[in-house]
Amino acid sequence: MDQIAPAATRTTPEVNELHGLVLGKDWSATPIGAMDSWSPTLRTMVSFLLANRFPILLWWGPQYVSIYNDAYRPILGTKHPGALGQPFSEVWPEIDHILRPLIDAPFSGGPATWMEDILLEVNRYGFTEETHFTIAYSPVPDDAAPRKIDGQRETGSAGAANQDIDCNRL
Repeated sequence: MDQIAPAATRTTPEVNELHGLVLGKDWSATPIGAMDSWSPTLRTMVSFLLANRFPILLWWGPQYVSIYNDAYRPILGTKHPGALGQPFSEVWPEIDHILRPLIDAPFSGGPATWMEDILLEVNRYGFTEETHFTIAYSPVPDDAAPRKIDGQRETGSAGAANQDIDCNRL
């Protein structure tokens, strides 16, 4: 049964792989639990990101469980599809020490964070590469969830304005 909002079902066949993966995932085996226990806010956010053509990553809950859309897949490289439903620290261990303070700030009641053209050395194709992203993290208010059980989104714009991703083997 499709338990996410109807807007997510209006994706075109070319961009709906994640819709199928989200619906087919055994979320009860993840830290955020079965889909039927999700708050209306989480369902709405997942519907929003699945219908969006811009790369969006939602980190939900205190372990920052990853839910993302089709446009975000290239950012993950070979980490997809295994990244779906996994905690941030397991998906991106190589940049956890850099991004965690930026993610934790809004989760701890601080302001949203944003950085333009941040250099991150990631391993998404079996080797370490330099990448540049513009990132933004902000809380998703959810009255149905305890404090710190809210979401984050990453808007990964690969590279600075007018510049492609700089990918070099290190």
